[in-house]
Amino acid sequence: MTDNAASLRAGVAQIDITPPVGIDLTGYVLREGPSMGVHDPLHARALALESNGQTALLIICDLLGLERSVISEVRAGISSGRGPDPANTLVACTHTHSGPASISLRECGDMDSAWMETLRARLVRVGRRALADLQPARLGTGTGAVVGVAANRRQHQGAADPELGLLRITDTQNRTLGVLLNFACHPTSLDHRNRLISADYPGYAAIAVARAVGSWAACATGAAADVGPADRDPAPVSPLDEVSAASVRPHSEEGDPFVRAERLGHALADEGLRCLGDTPAEHLGPVAVATEKLSLPLLQTPTRAQLIAEVTRHGEMLATATIAGRHGEARIHRAMRSWAEETLAALEGDVAPHAVAAEVQVIRAGPVVLVGVPGECFVELGIAVKEALAGHPVLILSCANGNVGYIPTRSAYAEGGYEIDEAFKYYGYPAALAPEAGELVVDSAIRLAGQLLAED
Repeated sequence: MTDNAASLRAGVAQIDITPPVGIDLTGYVLREGPSMGVHDPLHARALALESNGQTALLIICDLLGLERSVISEVRAGISSGRGPDPANTLVACTHTHSGPASISLRECGDMDSAWMETLRARLVRVGRRALADLQPARLGTGTGAVVGVAANRRQHQGAADPELGLLRITDTQNRTLGVLLNFACHPTSLDHRNRLISADYPGYAAIAVARAVGSWAACATGAAADVGPADRDPAPVSPLDEVSAASVRPHSEEGDPFVRAERLGHALADEGLRCLGDTPAEHLGPVAVATEKLSLPLLQTPTRAQLIAEVTRHGEMLATATIAGRHGEARIHRAMRSWAEETLAALEGDVAPHAVAAEVQVIRAGPVVLVGVPGECFVELGIAVKEALAGHPVLILSCANGNVGYIPTRSAYAEGGYEIDEAFKYYGYPAALAPEAGELVVDSAIRLAGQLLAED
């Protein structure tokens, strides 16, 4: 199929998903207490694309992540309203660490069931609105570079991806209907001391572009598991290491963290707006979607003796921290003890999982390839997908259709660190993903994209 043989329609929509004040925030086990206010609103932004009977729907949420069960309900709800096949809807999250508890993370805030029900309804609504807004359109794609705003948080001078991906949607009179930005940086401009609801830098970027072009805009987070804001004061990523560091040195004064979030968001917006002038919208399609279900293997579950030792160790440290009034530290040890107890019970009941269910989804829109990955991929994995699909613009959408947590590169396992040694315990897995998991995700993305691109 060629662009000349295709016809394209596009629709956009946006809905406020800001939760009520007082709801638990997520992303940091060291955060003390629930939300105290709203600094900036959270949104879900939807983009529908249709070409020659093939429809794709993308929804980007200002949230840390969503459970796969919630994704299934949202997809089914949209489909029941004469929407596309559920498998053609991709729901991604920006991964802001200043949003409400929307996923099960041990000791990182409790999900509010009433708000979660409201959220599901609003995601269905925004998806249907975008589909109802379908109109003749054209696509343009471009790339820019935003250097020095993101840095590898595991290794000094480690890998980062300065590329800013851009998808522009216009009507037939070349008026901009929407702009989608894509950049690889952890939305952690705001640390655990913040208790105000915020979309972090992706929200600032989206709002700035939307105001400039007078229409819809969204900013999706790329493969940013090991990449964060470059101008944030260096601190250990591991909560255990952070409380140890805090015992010997206080946090430095970094200035207003919202200024940092705004500065990063506006840097992306400025580069995106600059690129719009070099991004003619001339593509009419095609639109196509491909999805693959994966079973990502886990490392070996610890032995019974190891788990019993962990229960004892963290129980003792929990008691010490509680007596001393170190509440954040106590939450860490409570989470670690709970993980060890649950894993021990699963091991003894012979029900400990050996793999995690996940999904990779690819949407083709004209020449651009949007790759939805099921968690937080290390930046090198995103770069590997882009390099394999050289010649086609590639946007990597993290935390898509669920969030399995960190997906490291094989080489990262020798180095260890929070992403390999600790994070999986908050997600409730008996062990971390195995080293081949990242390669399985990359191979799936490349394979699915290749199938869609071969349809020309």
